[in-house]
Amino acid sequence: MRRIFKCSFINRLIGTVTLCAFLLSGCAGDSTQTVLQSQQETDALQTSESISIVYDDEETPGAESVIEEPDLDATIVMVGDVLLHKRVSDSGLMSDGSYNYDHLFAQVKDDIESADLAIVNQEVILGGRELELSGYPCFNGAYEVGDSLVNAGFDVILHATNHSMDKGKKGLLNCMHFWKENYPDIGVLGIHETENEADDIYITDVNGINIAILNYTYGTNGIPLPQDMPYAVDIWDERAIEEDVNHAREEADFIIVCPHWGTEY
Repeated sequence: MRRIFKCSFINRLIGTVTLCAFLLSGCAGDSTQTVLQSQQETDALQTSESISIVYDDEETPGAESVIEEPDLDATIVMVGDVLLHKRVSDSGLMSDGSYNYDHLFAQVKDDIESADLAIVNQEVILGGRELELSGYPCFNGAYEVGDSLVNAGFDVILHATNHSMDKGKKGLLNCMHFWKENYPDIGVLGIHETENEADDIYITDVNGINIAILNYTYGTNGIPLPQDMPYAVDIWDERAIEEDVNHAREEADFIIVCPHWGTEY
């Protein structure tokens, strides 16, 4: 018996890289980096609109039946930058002294929640009020911003930006601990507490499609990474990205690369 399963994702088995470049209002500097695959190579891989996977059942030779599963698809929403200039940060202060930022996403919450996968570029570190909230040039956001990101329906948070080190190692650790302790199921990319975490590739199952997401920044505004945590922020490096992509291809059907780069404004 032959069983044929069809998938509408063109490169479900090929693993084409898609570069989703945020042109970031909060980062400066030109990027002359090249993508990992040329468009010609990508076009050569996309040879059909669907891929059929055929399995032969040796127990019933000569018999044939076709089982078609529904096409697989997923909707993806990407939002950014959440850049907390002072007026934006101050807008979260409520009359009772608490903080809430749900209003920032109120007009787009329905669109975010309706997506199968919602990704947001959280431009600044969420180091909490203990490090003092601050705007330009060295930003620090309230933990409550993270609460509102989750309330809005985001599944994946991108933290590899040029502002990742604005509050040093303490800011990084505060931010990572906030996410781990309060929202362990949320994907937090681009910053890492341990080397093992840095080596992991984030892959999520979306409607039966395994999607890998990678996040890198061109730099950290000249602020060095902690000497004992050189892996703390994913910095753009073509050789490292190539290794990550090759690793992701082993398990993922589709890969999204989110670089933080571009000319400011």
